[in-house]
Amino acid sequence: MNKLFLFTLLTLTLVQGQDTDFREKQIQASEQEVIHELIRAETWYWMARATSNSLEYHEYAGQAYLRAKEKAAALPQDLKATYTNTAEAGSEQTYWRKINAWNSFRNIFPAAWWLSLADSTLDFQDEDHLMLALEGCWAGLEPGILRQLTPKLFIVPRCNDSETFEQSTDCGEIKDEFLNTLDMNYRFLGVRDDAVAAAIGPDWAEFMKGDIPEPEHIKALGDFLKINNIIVADIIVIDEFEDPIVAGRIDI
Repeated sequence: MNKLFLFTLLTLTLVQGQDTDFREKQIQASEQEVIHELIRAETWYWMARATSNSLEYHEYAGQAYLRAKEKAAALPQDLKATYTNTAEAGSEQTYWRKINAWNSFRNIFPAAWWLSLADSTLDFQDEDHLMLALEGCWAGLEPGILRQLTPKLFIVPRCNDSETFEQSTDCGEIKDEFLNTLDMNYRFLGVRDDAVAAAIGPDWAEFMKGDIPEPEHIKALGDFLKINNIIVADIIVIDEFEDPIVAGRIDI
């Protein structure tokens, strides 16, 4: 009787172990599917940047972020939270990337310059005063920052909409325009929201609100990006008015 009990116990333990191994493999396979979608989203992002902010490629990136979020829903809670944060951050920022792409005639109709008999640099931008203020502010800071000895400077832009007045251009769009500007100089690498979310985890949204960064958040970014120095650039919409002239002011 004791031998029968022992054999039954060993059989149950073996079956339970096999079930656990099978479940672990399923989780790993599902996690890899999510990672694949996030990588694909990033690929579309860089393709869009390389083709003058192509709207179509940004749309593909947004779809990949949404697929990653959907697939992450099937993961255990800890993994689900991590990948959902990353996918949601990327998806939200893709929205503003598409807004910026819509502001360029050439990006919607790539062959427009053929029809106009002009060269391929034709690009009519629907820029507003806040975008011009951002450009002017960065133009004043860039030369001083480039004197640093670091071969490549990693910059995390943070921007939050004003609570005291209605902005004509939302901070999401302003921040993406700033990332566009950084892409123009090989010495800079702009850190996107999805990368911040992947590095910091669920606290990333609190980090992006502003204020003095917590040391553990900076360390998490450094570990994730494998760097020792990082710049956190707070973009602050200071003022905006339309009378007697249209004007806006931004601080970084």
